Amino acid sequence: MIPSQYKWLGAGLLLLVVAAGAYFKGRHQVELEWQKDKTAWQVTYDAQVAETNRIQGEWDKVKVNANDWKIKAETAGNDAAAVARRLRAYRASCSALPSTASGPSDPDAAGGEPSDPQGIDAATERHFAACARDSERLDMWRVFYSQLRGSQ
Repeated sequence: MIPSQYKWLGAGLLLLVVAAGAYFKGRHQVELEWQKDKTAWQVTYDAQVAETNRIQGEWDKVKVNANDWKIKAETAGNDAAAVARRLRAYRASCSALPSTASGPSDPDAAGGEPSDPQGIDAATERHFAACARDSERLDMWRVFYSQLRGSQ
């Protein structure tokens, strides 16, 4: 028969092997779950980075377009101011001539220009509206001719 100390030693070793097996099996299961969670997190993270980059690209395009429109608006404003100055100078040069040699000058009779600034502003607005219509028509013709050249 086996002495009792060997029985206890065998039981202890068996218990140690079972405990180590349970530990390593549990550790392996935890590592598998961790890898699965890490993969899912990485996919989510990559999707968020891609979405952020897409939104940043759209924002950059909007800023470029906004800057272009701002420059165009400033240029149009400067052009309008220059035209208004030239119209006022023209009006002043026309109204300085008297209608008769003996009477006071009549600005409406001399140059046919309105005597009030609102009339000049209205004329300026009409002029710019006509320019906008002409520009629109030219753009349409430009597109039409470029499509004709592209189809040949």
